[in-house]
Parts: sequence; C-alpha cells; structure tokens
Amino acid sequence: MALSAKIYSKTGKDSRALPSKSRQISSNALKILSSIDSKTDTVKILAQLEKLSEDEFSALVSQLETEGYIRLLNKTEWDFGYTNFDYRTGVVVDELSDEDFLAMAAESESNADDKTTEVAAASAKTVNKEPSADDLAEMEVRLNAIRQTQDEGEARAIAELSVATRRIRSKLNLGGKVGAVQIY
Repeated sequence: MALSAKIYSKTGKDSRALPSKSRQISSNALKILSSIDSKTDTVKILAQLEKLSEDEFSALVSQLETEGYIRLLNKTEWDFGYTNFDYRTGVVVDELSDEDFLAMAAESESNADDKTTEVAAASAKTVNKEPSADDLAEMEVRLNAIRQTQDEGEARAIAELSVATRRIRSKLNLGGKVGAVQIY
C-alpha cells in the first residue's frame, strides 16, 4: 500500500503528551508526534523514522488523529502554506451593516442621555433637600458606629502586632519585653 502525502498539524492535546512522555501513547507515536510541524508531509516523516514500516506508521498516525493529538490539514491550508495553527479557541465574527451600526450607536446615545437626565434630576432633589432632625440623628448614629468599628480594628491590629513582635523576638532570641506600640 502506497502512503499518500498528507500534512498534519498538532492540536492542543499534544502539549501535555510531549513533556510528560505520556504512557497513553507509544514511544513510536511520540516520535511521529514530535515530527509533525504543519509543513512536512507524511512521506517525508516516514523517511525520517527509518525503523517503522509503512503499515505501522499509517496505524500510528491514524491513532494520533483519532485520539485528537493531530488533525489533517485541508487542501486550502496546505496550498497556502499556513504554518501557525492553534485550534484551542474559536472566534466568531459577525458583520454589521452600516444602518445597524448607526442604529445601535443612536440607541446607546439616547440611553446615555436618559441616564444623564435621571442622575441630574436625582441630584437636584438631593441638593435642594435640607436634612431633617431625624436624618441628622441617623447620620450621627452611623458616624459613631463607623468610628467604633475603626477603633476596634486599630486595637485588634495593635494586639496582633504585639503578638507577632513577641514571636519574632523569641525566634531571634532577642529577649526583653515588647513595649507598647504607638500610633502617630
């Protein structure tokens, strides 16, 4: 049986098989896989691998293709000499007509204008409104809660720093007491 000249390219799956010398495929299949470069046809690869018979080579190439390590380039890719193949991700490109593009742009501008109007109206209401006594009392309560939370966080940070300092001093055998941490 005469081997026909076909050009194969690697898929993403080969990147895991080559470095790890995967046990899933034979050493001869790994040799074939390392020879595939999207340029060299199968006849030339077989000539490089002198120890394989044509039937063994064809079976291993078929196995690599079936298991997704390589893929056959189509005639167009072969004729134009494409060499940089990466089929791990796909891109879908849709074209818009000029009318569709302009309609979408006009719609987004009108939406932006509507949002601007809403924000301006809401801020005008807020600016003109004087806070009531209840609003002021609520703000005072919130401010005090925030201050208390900050004070508790600072106290916790100082305590953690003191513990960490003691641990470091004991590991370095510096001895002595750790003084209070001062925050300026």
